[in-house]
Amino acid sequence: MHANNMELSFPNQLFINNEFIDASDGGTFNTINPTDESVICKVAKATKDDVDYAVHCAKVGIYILDIFGLQSRLTYRPFTQKGHSLCYCSGTEARKAALTQT
Repeated sequence: MHANNMELSFPNQLFINNEFIDASDGGTFNTINPTDESVICKVAKATKDDVDYAVHCAKVGIYILDIFGLQSRLTYRPFTQKGHSLCYCSGTEARKAALTQT
């Protein structure tokens, strides 16, 4: 996409587990501009396996929050403060600890 004298590109993959990944079967669908019905871009089309993987990653994330005692703090905090706790537990040490215990 070209805008403001710059060439822009945006990922059109699935965003799962803090990564952009292709759909498991490589499927895509067209995103249509409603004003002129032209194709804006192709976007990855998630399959059941992709959704199952996303749910698994979310469950691992909740498990990590429980390990560090952050689950209850996130539940009752304003949205503006939740990011601080999430940044704390997203470090490499937290990931290593979760992976060794699962």
